[in-house]
Amino acid sequence: MKIFRAKACRSMARDGWCILFQHPFKTDERGRSYPFVKRYMHTENEQEIARLVDEMNDLLRMEEYWTSAVKGRAKARYDERVVNAFYDDDVIEQPLFDLPKKEEGYHYLNVIGEKGSGKTSFIRQLLYIHSEREKFPLTARNGKYSVTYMTTNHLLYEAIIQFIPRHIAKRQLEEIILKSAEAYLSDGGTDYDLVFELLHTAHPLCIRSLLGDLPYKPRYFSDESIPWNHDGEQSFKQYIEIIKKEAEEAAELAKVEQKDFETVFLEKEACQSLIEQMMTQIESAFKGDYDGEWGYGENDWPMHYRIKTESRAHYFASLYKMTTEKEGEKSQLCYSLIDHIQVRIPLQEANVVIREYDQYEMTKEICESFSKADTILFVQHALRDVNVGWMNNLLTYGQAEKMHVMFTHGDLLKAEACMTDYAKKHHLVSKIEQALKPLAPHVKKQLQYYLTAGTVRLLSNINCTTEDNQPLNEARQYFLELPKQTEEQVSLHPIYLNITIPQAIHEAVKKITVPYIRKWQCLDFANGNGEVLVSVLTSTIAQSFYDRFFSNSSGWSSSYHSVTDRQRVIQSMTAQFTTLLHHYLTTELITNCEKEWRALYHESEAHRSYKISQLIHKTIPTQEQIYEEKTFLNMIYHLTKHIVEEAGGVFIH
Repeated sequence: MKIFRAKACRSMARDGWCILFQHPFKTDERGRSYPFVKRYMHTENEQEIARLVDEMNDLLRMEEYWTSAVKGRAKARYDERVVNAFYDDDVIEQPLFDLPKKEEGYHYLNVIGEKGSGKTSFIRQLLYIHSEREKFPLTARNGKYSVTYMTTNHLLYEAIIQFIPRHIAKRQLEEIILKSAEAYLSDGGTDYDLVFELLHTAHPLCIRSLLGDLPYKPRYFSDESIPWNHDGEQSFKQYIEIIKKEAEEAAELAKVEQKDFETVFLEKEACQSLIEQMMTQIESAFKGDYDGEWGYGENDWPMHYRIKTESRAHYFASLYKMTTEKEGEKSQLCYSLIDHIQVRIPLQEANVVIREYDQYEMTKEICESFSKADTILFVQHALRDVNVGWMNNLLTYGQAEKMHVMFTHGDLLKAEACMTDYAKKHHLVSKIEQALKPLAPHVKKQLQYYLTAGTVRLLSNINCTTEDNQPLNEARQYFLELPKQTEEQVSLHPIYLNITIPQAIHEAVKKITVPYIRKWQCLDFANGNGEVLVSVLTSTIAQSFYDRFFSNSSGWSSSYHSVTDRQRVIQSMTAQFTTLLHHYLTTELITNCEKEWRALYHESEAHRSYKISQLIHKTIPTQEQIYEEKTFLNMIYHLTKHIVEEAGGVFIH
């Protein structure tokens, strides 16, 4: 019988003591028994924490108490903090500001585009945030967090910074350590390859900013380059040696036992101990000179940080301190642990809610945000090739009517052929046409229509300020001139041939390729988080249906309506189609397949990809199976028929 023992440890994030122990009847997200849990005990007294540890050890010895059904009996015998630590999970609701209502005069603006295109600089100008004196938000940031900006008529400056949960951070750390071990074991792999993968490759969790660096000379450079932070050098040398040793042992053991290296390596006790040690060190990134309000959750892990002040200078300084990516600014930077930031800024001149995105995967969150938006502004750097991925997605998801385009950094177009605004705009038109060439004819035609119907602007001096330190108001003027969306009801109904649906489905499944899914993603899917897979499949099917079906009606109930009216009906139908399709795929592939995904997590690497493909094709048949396994065909047919008829349209047999 396994013996369980508890011990006291200092909280890394706040003052006071925690109890750390292996839980006898809970499992972690991977299904492993006896996970380590850490519970904050709300005491700074050493004698009191010693008493609480003794009570926890007594509880861990009493096997008849290892069920939540006897929590009431335990309360009569032990300190309430011990009982809560043993039976309850640390759960805290994430606070969020209530979004203001459109009825109150607020304009919902989504700003999209590639990193470095000028989105943040545009938002800074719009909200009168000084680019030098007020250093939040960062431009071209590495942090993967999203930001929601809200203006308010109140005098308080407020912000809520939400962090990724501890188990997500731990999984990201495991992935980094695994890839570092694989780099070391690869043909010709060296210590440098391990260190480079661990500290200098672009991962969601930036180990270098959290734990420090190692004095390795960058490969290919002849000059000596010294890392900014040697604080963690000794610890890192120990980490490197442990990873090397455990990787070599796991590789040999995997061959003998004929198992995946990933499974063997991550399940080694020394490897798990290393991960916990590094996680404890990462937690200390939250402990610093912060004067806001913290909220804690799972395993004493900070879940959010709240700022509330009347001082504008203090507000932006606090936000910058939490989000800075400047190496050497602090010993530990926690920007890679941030998930989302909400900011509320006093501004009398504009009632606006702004969401900023630089990824164009159409997740459920992004789709809902686009659906609620009044305007979707696509920001494009004038010197770069036009990325039509965003435009195409807006079209196939029924949101193109809200699209407007802004080219930034017009002042950087300095060729002799682009000396005037007139010449610059013609140059940008040619770039747009070049980007549209590879698209299907119907899609190209529709995008040309929406680019003409919407506003396309050229913005220069995006990062400049005037001599009196006030931001230029070019972005502000652009926002005020944006046309307001009107929801006009038109009596116009499409006519479709039902024979075109099988053709559209056939084209969609032909384009579907099963993405490579890593082992840990199977666990995500088993836990209900399948956006990575569902959004890709939904986009592929939606694009084929827009091109082959929705934009190819056989006729209309009236010939007196404008192209705008027809496009509005098409966009409404495609928006509904993608929403319902996303829900269907989530239900069939994620919700109803929890056991299958969990089994695939434990499957060997050699067979996992094949079985994943089989699982997906049970819901979405292959091109050869589409007319034999008719469940998907019938579902899409009835879904499309329902949407068309709800729009007042008809099917012709």
